[in-house]
Amino acid sequence: MDKEYSECYKSGDKAEDKFKSYLQDIKKLKVVKSTEKENIYSHIDYWFWGTNDVKSSVDVKTSDRVTRHLNDNMAWIEIQNVNGKKGWVYGDAEFIAFELVCYWLLVPRKKIVDFIEKYVSDDFVEDKKDALYKKYTRKRYGRDDIITIVKIQDLMFMATRIWKKPEDEYLEYIDRVKNELQYGDNYKRKYIPPKEKITPEEREWNRVTKDLPKQEEENER
Repeated sequence: MDKEYSECYKSGDKAEDKFKSYLQDIKKLKVVKSTEKENIYSHIDYWFWGTNDVKSSVDVKTSDRVTRHLNDNMAWIEIQNVNGKKGWVYGDAEFIAFELVCYWLLVPRKKIVDFIEKYVSDDFVEDKKDALYKKYTRKRYGRDDIITIVKIQDLMFMATRIWKKPEDEYLEYIDRVKNELQYGDNYKRKYIPPKEKITPEEREWNRVTKDLPKQEEENER
């Protein structure tokens, strides 16, 4: 497993766990993890029971897979996987849940299919960064995947639910990503939120002033 794919895989696992916790703890819904077969062949991560106890399936994605950092502008759509088989957008999940910095988007999968079949061209690009509404493949590297990029704004228009994350969760996420940007490969030097409850303003002040000499910090105050 190459480094980029490994990072995406781990990121996806974290998103799945967070979404499950969000549904259970915040939305108070019943959630059941899919079977290994459903996960691999049907692209279903969880089953959940919503309004009127209706059972629905969901596949969880994170914008980290495209934007990596705090840029919630775009999202990958997998049309065909690395084995040349159908990508997750053509899976069996009823919904795709996209993790953003501050929100979860719950989008009907079939709406995404209709969108890409209407607006994504058959033109292939050499650089994945140019894959907005176009297609990109890694066949020259021995992989048969086909992916495209769409705007998060597109997904918002399709979404049936836009759920805001708890404040502590997205502030911690922002802190983590800022450290990744600052330290690069040494991103494991994560900022650890203090145990005591502080306001976002206090947290930002602590971050900005933490490396200042004591006297200088007092002058700033």
